Amino acid sequence: MKKLVRPRHAFTLIEMLVVLVAISILAAVLLPVFGKVRERARQTQCLSNLHQLSQAVLLYAQDSDEHFPYGGDPTDLDSGDFYKQSNYWPQLQQMRANNQTLPNVMAGYIKTRDLWHCPDDNGFDMGGFAEEIPMAAHPSCFQAFGMSYAYTTSLVLEGQTVSGVRAWSLNPPYSEQSPAAIPLLYDQVGHWHGSQEREDGRLNIVMVDGHAVNVGRARADQLHQILFTLPPPD
Repeated sequence: MKKLVRPRHAFTLIEMLVVLVAISILAAVLLPVFGKVRERARQTQCLSNLHQLSQAVLLYAQDSDEHFPYGGDPTDLDSGDFYKQSNYWPQLQQMRANNQTLPNVMAGYIKTRDLWHCPDDNGFDMGGFAEEIPMAAHPSCFQAFGMSYAYTTSLVLEGQTVSGVRAWSLNPPYSEQSPAAIPLLYDQVGHWHGSQEREDGRLNIVMVDGHAVNVGRARADQLHQILFTLPPPD
């Protein structure tokens, strides 16, 4: 008695083409979504880093009569003579001579130096808050200078304290700013989490009160338009 053998059906060329087209369509739809999810995760990690660094700053201040860490960021210490006309120039020179980078100054308060690394840090050629200072921050700012973030060094150079910090808007009527509106640490440049175009960039910023935010360039510019010493009256 003969056994019945079921015929094997192979995919036809048309069926294979249909499957390939379907896979291509799914990939085109899903890859951008996955990319956005990964970027969101990196942005969130960066915000977490900044928040943890702000807590370390508070611990440092508790041991230092409420004063902020006396250290500088790459813009302060690695931008040559850019700040030579600044009133802070002698202090910045002292920091350079003593190698008082912020990560070095706070080494005893930070468990791992990776906290100074923004996952999206891919370097830059022009740094500083206004992104106007030539700096060779490659392959990343972290690898070149030991930290991805900028520090509002004026806080320490002006002798501010954590509990008594005071700042005012840059222009009259010089309204006073709360600690929630005074930047402490922030991304060196805006294209890490946003567009290559400066006006469309986004920055992660942690404020003096410890809360971290991701804001557009216009809001970031606004937050940095502050004074730590009021000008004398006319």
